Amino acid sequence: MNTITMTLQVDHLILEALKEDISSEDVSTNAVMKEYVKGEVELICKQDGIIAGLDVYRRVFELLDDKTETEFYCKDGDEVKNGQLMGKVTGDIRVLPVSYTHLRAHETDSYLVCRLLLEKKNLILPPTS
Repeated sequence: MNTITMTLQVDHLILEALKEDISSEDVSTNAVMKEYVKGEVELICKQDGIIAGLDVYRRVFELLDDKTETEFYCKDGDEVKNGQLMGKVTGDIRVLPVSYTHLRAHETDSYLVCRLLLEKKNLILPPTS
């Protein structure tokens, strides 16, 4: 999805979902980490399938902190396997899905993409060459 479409058509939906899920400050994280601490989390596949929604996944964390960096090792439409490393997200540990608030953000992005994976048994894939 291009940047203009994401900004005009999707950002407001992501922000509304985040507002619904994150209704207050994460007191525990703020007490322990008052300042920026760089961290990294891995995006690991939970079941075999076809990946979808990576742009939305990235955008959820960019809206929380525009300095967050996301690196994907697959692209939408790729077949992925359970346990496969699909990407990494690097940035302020308070924004990454490790604190309570940002676990809620992670739930939000998963909800918005309606599950990142489509079960293979429900898809008819064209033969690969």
